[in-house]
Amino acid sequence: MSDFLKTLLSLSLSGTLLTLLLLLLKQLYKNRFGKCWQYYIWLAVALRFLLPFAPVHTPVNTLFRAAETTVTGSLPNPTANQTMQPQPEPATALPVEEHTDIPATHPAKTDAPLWNAHKISACIFYAWLLAAIWMFLRSSLAYRRFVRYIRTEGTMVSDIHMLNLLAKCKEKCGIRRPVELYCLPHPASPVMTGFFHPCIAIGSSRFGDSDLVFIFMHELTHYKRRDLIYKWLIRTVVCVHWFNPFVRLLEQETGKACELSCDEAVIRSLNKEEKTAYGNTLLLCSKANLCPTGASSSLTLTEGAKQLKERLGAIMNEQKKNKKQRWLPLLLQPESVLALP
Repeated sequence: MSDFLKTLLSLSLSGTLLTLLLLLLKQLYKNRFGKCWQYYIWLAVALRFLLPFAPVHTPVNTLFRAAETTVTGSLPNPTANQTMQPQPEPATALPVEEHTDIPATHPAKTDAPLWNAHKISACIFYAWLLAAIWMFLRSSLAYRRFVRYIRTEGTMVSDIHMLNLLAKCKEKCGIRRPVELYCLPHPASPVMTGFFHPCIAIGSSRFGDSDLVFIFMHELTHYKRRDLIYKWLIRTVVCVHWFNPFVRLLEQETGKACELSCDEAVIRSLNKEEKTAYGNTLLLCSKANLCPTGASSSLTLTEGAKQLKERLGAIMNEQKKNKKQRWLPLLLQPESVLALP
């Protein structure tokens, strides 16, 4: 096994162990830490899948060294066999005639198993490389087709009122880069796309002003945090470790944590009525049809009924948490209640 394949398997195994560890501890930290922390903790797992930097004495490296020792010990050692055999006593020196037609010995026969091992490693490496490149190119082409679909099939919004709402949301988020706004010809979930030329695409559904503000704030929060780069980092992990089924689980968990943390950032400054209206906006957008192929590489507002239920539950929990925080100072300082007029 070549050093590269050994490193790749080591990264895949250690990343899988971290993924399973976070999933086992999820019920413990789910309601104790913020959604933003739960989102970025998966970045450490993604980097573990990609970066081959680790201490020498780790369980994974110990496992590989033990396997190599076992395989090496099971192979015959011709040098040891020669040393163990009794050496014949030297005979009387006889005149030796030179024979030029005696064939020379070929020690290459003893290197045949090693050559076959290198050949198998090379075949495995090229198979992995072709599959990884094919998956990455497939995702990239789908993303480019989706961006081209938005800019060709969609219509750039020229309504002054909607553009003013977008400008106010950009100012609130502290974004100065121009953000284009497109309207798709069919009902679709709002989506943010574009690394260098960001644009927001909304469906043909009728949205009120409050719905548009919530949609813009949600998508602009994605852009401000560079969630699209994060999402493509996870996609790179999936392409590199395509043979590992747990990277799909990593991608799924990261996507859910991304939307939950974005919701938390948006509703942090909202009151109870506005949080309820934000939840209604999520329900309204969930009724729209999904975007075409390639939208999975972008940042959509809603991604399935099961995830929507979890996001609405998180909004309700945030309301309860704020209610407890409102009454907590009064419980700690009861004299302040008596001082109220």
